[in-house]
Amino acid sequence: MEDELIKAVPEALKAGNKMLDIGDKLGSFLSRMLGDVPENMVGFLGGDYLRHLRIRNVEKLSERTSKILKDRGIEEGTIPVSPNIALPLLNEAKDESREELQELWARMLANAMDPNRTNAVRQNIIEIVRTFDPIDAQLMNVAYDNHVASYGNDDDCIGQQVEVHELLEKLVTNISEFELSIAKLHDLKCIVTIGRSDEVTGTTSAIAIAHLGFEIMRACSP
Repeated sequence: MEDELIKAVPEALKAGNKMLDIGDKLGSFLSRMLGDVPENMVGFLGGDYLRHLRIRNVEKLSERTSKILKDRGIEEGTIPVSPNIALPLLNEAKDESREELQELWARMLANAMDPNRTNAVRQNIIEIVRTFDPIDAQLMNVAYDNHVASYGNDDDCIGQQVEVHELLEKLVTNISEFELSIAKLHDLKCIVTIGRSDEVTGTTSAIAIAHLGFEIMRACSP
């Protein structure tokens, strides 16, 4: 037993050193983002398993955000984010492990740090995005990709409508999940539903992105 414990020590040290390295990187990123390093990182990240999970989530967030900014050519030209935007954004992102939603948070953070886009990120947008499930993000991306620069005939929406069959071809989901997401996004005023139901599927006929949804996706644009 003693030999096994002795053998386990190097591996434990390696794991501990790795977490310290990640912590140093995150501290550097947060300093760049906020203009200062939060005093109580342990309090922010939590303890034990949850803390390690959050560290990994924030590490992915920082790596993806940095890549987005690098691809824009402004890696060194970022600005500190106002705490009333940065803190709620980080608070939501640290608990998110789902890829589609991690991508939205990384894009939003990159935009908040980008002097050319920072005004697109608002507190109410963070509040709405925090309620999204992956299929909601997928639907919003499809609707946003089909927008046009001018308003449509319906004052409640902007851009072209997307037919149901087009959506179902692009999304890996079933009709029930699809309809739940449509209803949710409609209630959040992110999309406008067009037509009562599709004759074949019995689902919503088509959707178009609403003004609020457009602003949300603009804040989350790559």
